[in-house]
Amino acid sequence: MTALDTNSQVFNKNESIRSDKRLPNFLIYSIQGWTDMWVSKHWIAAALAEHGNVYFVEPYRGAFLRGRGAKLKDFFNGPRFRMESKVNVVTMTSPPGYYSGPGWYRALSRGLMKAQTSRLRRKLGGGPTYVLTFDYRSEPLIRELGSVERVLYYAIDIISSHKNDPWWPESSLIRTADAVLTTSQRHKDRLINSFGRQDIEVVPHGVDFINAAKVSPQQPIESKNKKNVIGYTGSIHDTYVNFDVIRTVATQKPDWEFVFIGPVNRNALSVGASERIQQIASLPNVKFLGAKPYQELPGYISSFDVCIMPYALTVDNEPFKTLNYFAQGKPVVAADVPGVSEYQHLLYTYRTAEEMIIGVEKALAESTDFPLKAERIEFARQRDFSQVGRKLMQLFGLA
Repeated sequence: MTALDTNSQVFNKNESIRSDKRLPNFLIYSIQGWTDMWVSKHWIAAALAEHGNVYFVEPYRGAFLRGRGAKLKDFFNGPRFRMESKVNVVTMTSPPGYYSGPGWYRALSRGLMKAQTSRLRRKLGGGPTYVLTFDYRSEPLIRELGSVERVLYYAIDIISSHKNDPWWPESSLIRTADAVLTTSQRHKDRLINSFGRQDIEVVPHGVDFINAAKVSPQQPIESKNKKNVIGYTGSIHDTYVNFDVIRTVATQKPDWEFVFIGPVNRNALSVGASERIQQIASLPNVKFLGAKPYQELPGYISSFDVCIMPYALTVDNEPFKTLNYFAQGKPVVAADVPGVSEYQHLLYTYRTAEEMIIGVEKALAESTDFPLKAERIEFARQRDFSQVGRKLMQLFGLA
């Protein structure tokens, strides 16, 4: 990357924009906002920031939704900008429920957000512009950018085909994007069957291996009575996590301490937790520690004797957290979901509470020189985000 100098950068004191006119612009349309709880989209943005000016467009905020921070004037003055880890984070404002409602309402919403997109375009540096979108609804706004070099659509964790979405059909973006990416062969086959496009690239989730492999000398979790710590990191809600299995196992194994790290339905436990989650939290050997910044997660993971991925068997995504577990060689016990099929030989799977207990017992019995430990570490090393970044640069035609 070319060294930056103060003459070629543009900074607005009120908006903190990083823009080097000699470098390409990368616009990332995300389906998740920018927080300290990084997932793949944030790591990809940070990786691309080593090659150009990155503009990370957050999901649109409803202007009239209480507590979301958006103001009506942002329709006319937006978008807002702030700097995070060398990334320009862009916040646009939308009417509430902008992608639903009657046709006239959706048209009005698109018009208001297109105006903000036009203002975003004027903020870009002078270099060529490339688009990476994770949001299948983003095509009308991408069109408003005018001439761009290439558009990549990264269809992560497909749940449904979105063929009949009233805002904008996914099929249109899949047809017009210069390249379509997804995280597994399974999702690729589904996209081909749904939309007919054949040249879909498989780009699996990555991990910041150097950060994830850090083993904390001072472990942040100290179990009372020297209990074995069974840990989980990630979003905590009923859609993904099977708390019925956790309740059964935690009740039968009081000498195991279960630790959950992550946001509970995006809120504090007392606000967003379902009745099932509250029942789990009331058990004496279960702790919910809340969300932690990504920089601190390796320290917590190093405290775990066993890492778990207690998903509901209906979940059909590609787990990101297993790579963070593997980076430290940790034994992992996971629900037998399709997303772990590629590396099933590196972990223990289960379908029932009884099988989970057996899996955890096997994981606890692993020795420090257990052969799979080195294999797990190497698997994570090969998935480092530098590899993902290089692949994206190739697809952009820049490498």
